[in-house]
Amino acid sequence: MSGSTTLGTFSRAISTFLPRETIAIIANGKETITHELITAMKTSRLVIAVDGGLNLCHRYEIQPTHLVGDLDSVDKQLINKFTKLQIKKLERAKDVLDLEAGIQLARQIDRFAIPLIFNACGGRKDHHLSNLYLLLKYPGTVILTKDLAMTKANHDIGIGPSWMPHENKEILAFYGNGSLKRNSQNIFLKAGDLLKLKEEDKNTRVINGEMLLISRLGLDKKSNRDILPLEGITFPHFDEKEDIFLLNSENRALELKTKIGLTISLIPWLGNAKGIKTEGLKWNLQGNEMHKEFIGTSNIALGHFVKISIAEGNLLCIVEKNIIDEDMVDLEDHSSTAKFMKSKL
Repeated sequence: MSGSTTLGTFSRAISTFLPRETIAIIANGKETITHELITAMKTSRLVIAVDGGLNLCHRYEIQPTHLVGDLDSVDKQLINKFTKLQIKKLERAKDVLDLEAGIQLARQIDRFAIPLIFNACGGRKDHHLSNLYLLLKYPGTVILTKDLAMTKANHDIGIGPSWMPHENKEILAFYGNGSLKRNSQNIFLKAGDLLKLKEEDKNTRVINGEMLLISRLGLDKKSNRDILPLEGITFPHFDEKEDIFLLNSENRALELKTKIGLTISLIPWLGNAKGIKTEGLKWNLQGNEMHKEFIGTSNIALGHFVKISIAEGNLLCIVEKNIIDEDMVDLEDHSSTAKFMKSKL
């Protein structure tokens, strides 16, 4: 495959380069699903539908073996149509996202198979970013879209798994600064930097840092927004669905006018965020630190005002203006996260 390879040419080969032992994990995103992606799903050893991902399975006649999630976005009538489906129902107030529970289930079933995630990008920006964090937390997991293959760049495997095409590869310093060694040359990347790799760079090694390896599977000139949904956004950002704020050294505090049940996500950006304090949320923070394994997706406003402050780092606050979940306000929470927060009060 050369730099001029078209998306169609790659797509026809998608099921050829993938290893045989994959477990497909189908999320509930809003992506364009191609025939080649459907083939890759169907040829996986097992198929795990994550909550509303079952709707996609039904639409494209994919037979899932497992269903995991709190089942708040799945068409309940479809569950009975899949007679051999093994169901793992989660509580709504829980420690992990539904997709992470799907990855954990795949690892429990076969720790040597590659968890291959479909339909994980697009849609809500907080979900898109949270899903990228899962690649850091679960090395070897791959997010596959019609345009991109994304996984963590590990220290011991150079610039990626042997099955990943070497052409059109890039390294993203996704979480903090990092460095690479290319031949005898040391390359430093600041958090957020993207480095395009050449064919002769196939022996490049990660020295340190939390980086994502990206293979451009389609056209050469693609927007980086397919990787990072905030690419090119100026903060604060307002649109019909989401308001997005960035708290940092220049803007350490934020007060929001909210509605009861409004969904608000807090996500550390490009590194750890320290000394976070909140008021007015179901899960409040009292000077806590957020990092790649502790992020605050889908918190809930309890009243009409929410206050957020930060001492160090960068913190994204994403307000989902059209998602009101009043049922969650009074829902009893037995998660370990809730117990941890209570212990800090």
